[in-house]
Amino acid sequence: MKVLLQHINTRLFFKEMGAWTDDFTLAKEFANSLNAINFCHTNGLRDVHVLLKFQQQRYDVSLPIMNKRSRPTPPTA
Repeated sequence: MKVLLQHINTRLFFKEMGAWTDDFTLAKEFANSLNAINFCHTNGLRDVHVLLKFQQQRYDVSLPIMNKRSRPTPPTA
């Protein structure tokens, strides 16, 4: 399994600061999802999700990263 960052709109994979790729094999791999999330928060990356990429694509899992701008509004009573 690979832990990657993927831009939500462009579907490009994070390679390095300022560089994105459409080839997931060239993307930066993170040790785990927590490291990927912390990297996003530390570096201000927005509109990305953590992608757990498996050998068989049908097992891939996308985890949205919530930030202040994208947090859902709590319901009001």
